[in-house]
Amino acid sequence: MVEIRDFRSEDVDEVLSILHACFGPTGLEDVDRVNLLGWHYQFPGGMKVALEKGRIVGFVFAFNSYRVGWITLLCVKPELRGRGIGTSLLRSAIEHLRERGVEVIKLDVEPDNPALGLYRKFGFEVERTLLRLRKKPP
Repeated sequence: MVEIRDFRSEDVDEVLSILHACFGPTGLEDVDRVNLLGWHYQFPGGMKVALEKGRIVGFVFAFNSYRVGWITLLCVKPELRGRGIGTSLLRSAIEHLRERGVEVIKLDVEPDNPALGLYRKFGFEVERTLLRLRKKPP
């Protein structure tokens, strides 16, 4: 049975570990303890963690900007996927945003991300396709 609760500052290292397990070393390397703690204080209640037997096994981050809600990170330990943890986290994020009166909820996802099926199950639809470009400075 998974339990969802608000992120606490002492969760930061476990959450970072899960983030890196989900996205690898080149995924979100710019997200660090300062970012996570900053989001925690800037968007109270927007970060949730999932626990099984007292251990953090996943997390989600959601915030709103006026009437638009954003789910920016949803991560579950890779070895524990497919057990409903992501579903519970997504449900809690949607509820958090609903309580804030958002009119629409958005998220970004790579087209080959297995979570796409989960998002579609919750009624998310493709709004547009985005390309991310990068360049190293000269």
